[in-house]
Amino acid sequence: MLGQLKAKGSGNAETAAVLELLDLINIEGLTIVGDAGIGGKSVINKIVTSGADYIFPVKSNSRSRFYELAAMLTNIAVKDSTSRRVGCHSTKDKGHGRNEQRFCTIIRRSEFSEQFLKSSADLNKVCTVGRIVYESREKETRPHIQTKDGYTAPPSKFRKKKETRYFISSLELSAQGMMEKLRLQWSIENKLHWVLDVSLGQDGNRTRNKIAAENLALVRKIALNLVNQDKKSKVGVKAKLKMAGWDNSYLETLLFRSSLA
Repeated sequence: MLGQLKAKGSGNAETAAVLELLDLINIEGLTIVGDAGIGGKSVINKIVTSGADYIFPVKSNSRSRFYELAAMLTNIAVKDSTSRRVGCHSTKDKGHGRNEQRFCTIIRRSEFSEQFLKSSADLNKVCTVGRIVYESREKETRPHIQTKDGYTAPPSKFRKKKETRYFISSLELSAQGMMEKLRLQWSIENKLHWVLDVSLGQDGNRTRNKIAAENLALVRKIALNLVNQDKKSKVGVKAKLKMAGWDNSYLETLLFRSSLA
């Protein structure tokens, strides 16, 4: 981790914290990724003037830009799916009992619609826009699912999921290169934020005192870093935390980094 700051107050506090953090670190030559909440004009312009590139998702909270981007990609992809105007790439993966497919479509600035060019005029260096469609299929294990009328048996032996995500970027990469960059961001979400929530119960914590909440957030990250040093135990993070609470010798091993490799 290069740096971390606490957002102060509400409203645009998160954006203000990001701008302050960008002033503290050298990002020249790097690619900055993040959530849609911080992908606004001030942050994007700060990144570009600092000599870095960016990839940010566009969600429905940016209502006009989201629908213009969705319409533009749909229209161009349908008309020119076999031409060089549209970059396409797809991947297939299998793991954790799921079959996963991802389809990436990108278009360059020269193909942007006039409406989108106008709506994104305040954003610095938007060179590429794209869409990722994620589809997964896994065996249905739930005996019943909840509906408005109560509970009923699952309609199929397989559970299917489909998500569509849109993004803007200053990078001029191929569809394959863009997907690889985006998957690096998703791996951060999976390896840090998801683990903090599921294994350490971060989202379920109800600490109201701001100082206590900040201290607990720091302690969770310290605990996660400690248990991640253990490469020998073939169990998850939650199990390692329990082992550290039950076994003083294992706790001592984690704290003093002995015999963990």
